[in-house]
Amino acid sequence: MSFTATLSHDVASTLAPDTPISGNLARRGQTATYAFNATSGQTVAFQATGGSTVPSGQLTYYYIYNPSGSEHTQSYSSGYELLNLPNLPQTGTYKVYVVPNYGATLTEQVALISGVTGTLATDGSPQNFATTTQGQSVYLNFTASAGDNLGLGLSAFTETHGSANIYVYDANNSLVTQGACSTSNQGCGFDLKNLAGGAYSITIKPAQSSDTMSFTTTLAHDVAAALTP
Repeated sequence: MSFTATLSHDVASTLAPDTPISGNLARRGQTATYAFNATSGQTVAFQATGGSTVPSGQLTYYYIYNPSGSEHTQSYSSGYELLNLPNLPQTGTYKVYVVPNYGATLTEQVALISGVTGTLATDGSPQNFATTTQGQSVYLNFTASAGDNLGLGLSAFTETHGSANIYVYDANNSLVTQGACSTSNQGCGFDLKNLAGGAYSITIKPAQSSDTMSFTTTLAHDVAAALTP
């Protein structure tokens, strides 16, 4: 047999919010380590675009570690990746490890994307939300009183491929309800009955990783009245 061997330091850099940088792993077997600072409860996303490997078409693996050193999440892709990172668990420095399959060389652009988040006030003014990064989810929250009957509405809804999935969770991160929202219906609504008191979260996830979306949200008490004969 015959071969050429290389031994390389990782490519290392610090990511600043919404500031893309070039990631160039020019040596076979080379990997990258990107660091970013975040606070507990913060929502961000890690994006890698324009990935090109030699040999071509190789997968690239992405591993994200918490400040404590434990793995937070991982994924893999070829060409484009977006890892939504909602409600981060710790304050400190997170690490992103980028590992091309079979030690392929890699060129790409990476960025730390600010999260799209919001707090909904019951019976408050409508709020508008939009994503400009492909595959990015929207994360909302609200507080309910015990026994509340609320209606969650999305209107003026647009999405690249026509739909998004909606998930509502309670304070224990248990699923309360879920459903789909479509551009053909120009939005959607969810009936939230007899809620326990506490904090709730909403995740709006686009249909595909290449999609963006925009919509207006409202949260309102049910209209209630007593009927007399």
